[in-house]
Amino acid sequence: MITSYEYTDPEKEKWHLTQTAFGSINLIVGATGCGKTRFLRTLFNFCRFITNADVYHSGLWKLTISAGGYNYEWILETQHSGGSQEKEIINELLIRKTSQNIDEEKILIERTKGSLKYCGETLPKLPKDKSGVWLFKEEELIQPLYQVFARGLRREFHGDALSQASRLMPISSSEMKNPAAS
Repeated sequence: MITSYEYTDPEKEKWHLTQTAFGSINLIVGATGCGKTRFLRTLFNFCRFITNADVYHSGLWKLTISAGGYNYEWILETQHSGGSQEKEIINELLIRKTSQNIDEEKILIERTKGSLKYCGETLPKLPKDKSGVWLFKEEELIQPLYQVFARGLRREFHGDALSQASRLMPISSSEMKNPAAS
């Protein structure tokens, strides 16, 4: 579960979302035009970037995540390379802390523009546009964290999108006769 989220957009509008803490159930309310949808889009787009390695925006993300009995602190900074549309990760730091002992921590991923370390081991060059969580998603230490982002579902709440998503679906006669088969 994402327990806190902060985002800074260094380009265009220089937008900053202050650190927001989350619980197991959250309600985001505000006046029209205050940034609720933008906030949710940055969060859902970040989840999509992590799980699909999709194109992402330049920015600085700071998150705390609880997964698999551990607490993670993750800082990820991306930017456009030069004048091109190519984007790259310039800084990434992922720290895992035990839930019981907050002082016991392990640096899992440490990346700067010129190097990438996983659990203290310097690695050869890997794609500069893929997050360490995506690159190491199969590793036992990273997998619970990756799964948090894989569960990030995006919903649209404008127009008829909400009614379409929540409409009742008809049940076929075969499902009525044999509910265990469906």
